Amino acid sequence: MSRQIQDQNLLVWEVYPTGGPQGFSTDPYVMFHCLTQRHLRPRRVSMSGDEADAERTLQQASDAELLALLQQSSELP
Repeated sequence: MSRQIQDQNLLVWEVYPTGGPQGFSTDPYVMFHCLTQRHLRPRRVSMSGDEADAERTLQQASDAELLALLQQSSELP
């Protein structure tokens, strides 16, 4: 399940949940991938719970809440 949001700079971001470290379901990430400027590095924010919790968060969050998560995210190394 993924969603798209637009930030204040008019960039469109695809948002989706992933597994945690080593692909395990616990301690998942929410990933942000810029669709309008593909040269920007993907970003992620760590979530608590498991991957199902992260997916539920994406389904229930408003665009404003997802933008707040984007603000908290960090670039992938």
